[in-house]
Amino acid sequence: MRRLKIVHLIDLAKVGGVESMFADFIQATPPSGLEVEHYTIVDSPELAPRFRDSVAKHSRLLASPKTLGPFKLPRRPYWMRARRRLALIRRCRPDLVIARNQFTDFRVAALKLGCPLIYYEHGMSWYDHSPRQLAGFLPYVTGAIAVSQAARRMLELKHHLQVPIDVCLNPLPTRLLPPATAAGRTLPTNRPLRLGMAARLVPLKAVGLLILAVKKLREQGVQVEALDC
Repeated sequence: MRRLKIVHLIDLAKVGGVESMFADFIQATPPSGLEVEHYTIVDSPELAPRFRDSVAKHSRLLASPKTLGPFKLPRRPYWMRARRRLALIRRCRPDLVIARNQFTDFRVAALKLGCPLIYYEHGMSWYDHSPRQLAGFLPYVTGAIAVSQAARRMLELKHHLQVPIDVCLNPLPTRLLPPATAAGRTLPTNRPLRLGMAARLVPLKAVGLLILAVKKLREQGVQVEALDC
């Protein structure tokens, strides 16, 4: 039996897609022959109620770099929380560190984790970040997982990330999957093609991509409309 120790860097103060998939991931049965230990380092010590029990049960460590015992560390100087985070990671002696949709600014000249640092991109690249934050994180990333081809291209074109990037699409619940025997779908010809979007109307959801897609298709003579579901 091979043991794999993973440290997850994530914010669980709110409920969203990244957070929900993380909770599902740590509860999932690992592949045969593999024993996985999860360690969770959260930005905020206050977890959303939905995650408190599951994360506490399935994670060997649940801690925040913003606290030290009963004390809350100040925001300034920044290195106090950065060193606390690094100390928590090293305490776990992980085989892998995954930064989940956050550009974790380690604020060190030469970060030595002793293991690969993987970045999971789920929309954060659409935000703007200070040069200091980017310089404190991106040079140390050894690999990345992107939730879509667009997310992968954002890492490559905007942040010039030159590490292996695998695309891993969001999973669909079984109830939403069509039957295995379902016939192929034929698009209607008596009305415009409809592109739907189910998301909050905020920049992080890249709503502009839907608008751009409609524009490009119309330029090619395709009758198309967008719907906010």
